[in-house]
Amino acid sequence: MLLAVGMAAIVLLGLTSVSALQVAVRQDDRATDIAVMVDPAQAAGDADDLRIVDPRTTNARRWDGYGIRREYYTAGSSQLVAPGVPAMPGPDEFYASPDLVDLMSSDPTVGALFSSERLVGEISPAGLVQPHELRAILGVDAERNLLIKVDGFGGKPAPSVAERDPQTVLNLSVTAYVFALVWIPAAFFVVIISRLAASRREQRAAALHLIGYPRWRIHLLHFVEAASICLPSTIFAGVLHWVSTRGATTLPGTTFGFFSSDAQLSLTTYMVVCAPLLLLVCYAVSSDRRTLGLDRRTRVKPRKNAVPRLGSAALAAGFMLLALPSAASLDGALTPLALWVGIVLSAVGIAVAGPALVMAALAARLEHTTAPRLVGRRMASDRVTTALRLASVLSVIIVLLLGSQSFASVLNGGSAQDWSQRLEAQGKVPVVATDLSGALTLEEVSSLRRMTGATELSSVKADGGFVSVVFSSCERLRVLTGRRDNSDCPATHGPMWLGEAPAADRRHEIGDELTLPSGDRVRVPAPTATLDLPGMPDAFAGALLVSTDVAPQARQTDGATFFLLAPATEVTSVLAALSSLEPTLQLDLGALDRHNPDTQEYPDQVEWLTIGAVVSLLLGFLSLLVVSLGEAQERSPRMRALRVLGASRSQLFTMHFWCVAVPLVLVGFAAIVVGWLAAQAMRNIDDRADIDPQLYGLLALAVGLGGLVVCLVSWRSVTRPSQRAGSFGA
Repeated sequence: MLLAVGMAAIVLLGLTSVSALQVAVRQDDRATDIAVMVDPAQAAGDADDLRIVDPRTTNARRWDGYGIRREYYTAGSSQLVAPGVPAMPGPDEFYASPDLVDLMSSDPTVGALFSSERLVGEISPAGLVQPHELRAILGVDAERNLLIKVDGFGGKPAPSVAERDPQTVLNLSVTAYVFALVWIPAAFFVVIISRLAASRREQRAAALHLIGYPRWRIHLLHFVEAASICLPSTIFAGVLHWVSTRGATTLPGTTFGFFSSDAQLSLTTYMVVCAPLLLLVCYAVSSDRRTLGLDRRTRVKPRKNAVPRLGSAALAAGFMLLALPSAASLDGALTPLALWVGIVLSAVGIAVAGPALVMAALAARLEHTTAPRLVGRRMASDRVTTALRLASVLSVIIVLLLGSQSFASVLNGGSAQDWSQRLEAQGKVPVVATDLSGALTLEEVSSLRRMTGATELSSVKADGGFVSVVFSSCERLRVLTGRRDNSDCPATHGPMWLGEAPAADRRHEIGDELTLPSGDRVRVPAPTATLDLPGMPDAFAGALLVSTDVAPQARQTDGATFFLLAPATEVTSVLAALSSLEPTLQLDLGALDRHNPDTQEYPDQVEWLTIGAVVSLLLGFLSLLVVSLGEAQERSPRMRALRVLGASRSQLFTMHFWCVAVPLVLVGFAAIVVGWLAAQAMRNIDDRADIDPQLYGLLALAVGLGGLVVCLVSWRSVTRPSQRAGSFGA
């Protein structure tokens, strides 16, 4: 039974891995088919051409955790049409993918992102990389700036090495890491299931040898026997995979979407994947000549409580290096070096010394314990079992999982919980919006709800160069700087220098008058007409303050920067409303953006790492369960002897619990502690490396439940004879 289940799991994993690779290849092909072909170096084209707002200038941040792809076109009279839409949208119109349409009605932030446009239709599957993609195709005014001529659709554009190579290397590195994380425990699992029922096969082989059977015939017999068990399991796994890929369009528990046709495999692929796995497992079963049921008297028993010195030294050195950044101030690259070396040494130490340390802990202070616990702890500390060694390997995965979560938190810009807490403490959030195209005016920005203190900073051309001009008022500056009143701001409406006035030669270059973009002319104030306000943005220093009454009312060539305050609880909605006004608007929350999960650049890679770690743990747990079942059956003669001597079933279960569950749980808890130390050490380097405390609780609960499940499942094997088919020796 265990061999059949193990075979099905391996085949299902193999088919799923091939499907994942096929999905990745086909999604890359789909992305190529719908890619817009542009040459940023060429001219913007004329009004008759299909043009797109330069993709390098559009805002790429996430909105409430959702990555939304927005493309802005001006159609002109061109016959080119983007894949997935019947016609190019006109100004202030847009097409959206089906999932984006649903999200707009359920998420206020996403709804605000498209508050300035009118939905005219949905994007068909021909224009999507995957069915759950959040994509919008929008129309803009043909007179705007930053437009690039579109040459067509389909085909890979020539990306710059600086933009694409790091992303490609990162994707390849993460993919290789995830496959190693999944298939290394899978390889262990293949070895483990091939050794199931080894003692029974060895007894049969000995009997057949006595009657003259040659070795090759015995191997063939075992091969056929294994094939009779594994073949139905392989077929079952193949059918299960075929059925599951027929309707699936997303990976459960993740944001990974795919067209079901992309994940479906051909019959030839099924044969290419399943046949080698079937032959490999059957060959491993038939060729296992190691005696799993050797007489224990012929074995050299390890020294009691012998803890490997190398492992202990690595563990101690790892702890010291992890604690070093907190205890001392390290310069330059020494801090991350100490962190990563400490994590590696701790992981190696817990893998090497963990089992022996657990045995030593179980063998210590036995004089004050009950008889069942005493026997169970004695049996657990008798030797390092295969299950305990495997648990120590799983503990390394737990450490790496926690370490990767800390690293993922940095990539994400911090945890969502930490971001919410920082916003609540902030109250009002300063927002800097840089308009690259010059399409926005101060009046448009000021008209947005839920924001205050809107102020514009522009560069105005003077006779001797450019002058920084701030369009604001005393009241707006009071709100922007957080002052209680305007007592330090004069009532005069005349221009003033903010901070310090320019030097005399610079004022001479500017001249006596300045012509504003609105056409109004203002006198350049005297050097004594200065205003220095506490809390004023650094960008205002040396700028000329003029009234909002003369602020530009039309599109500007050189763009502008807007400063405003948004309520902390609604800052994402304010940002979305700003972005809906102008796609090239670059939004900056200052130091807060370091902790903002919506500014993350690698959400997919973070999810790959998490999925790989979870699948690896599940495979390891399945291997651990199989090993524990076999070792419990090996232990059954001693348990039955204790039963004959008068031990009750409850006492036997207590012994079994201390022999099986307690060592596994101790190793798991030790791994969580080491992972916590690694996370704290990483937090000393970057305060965004924050892990939700619930994750530690969930891991501790999973370790405890895992040990209990292994104990309960293997309990039935305790009373079985070791010669039966389910036995496993180590």
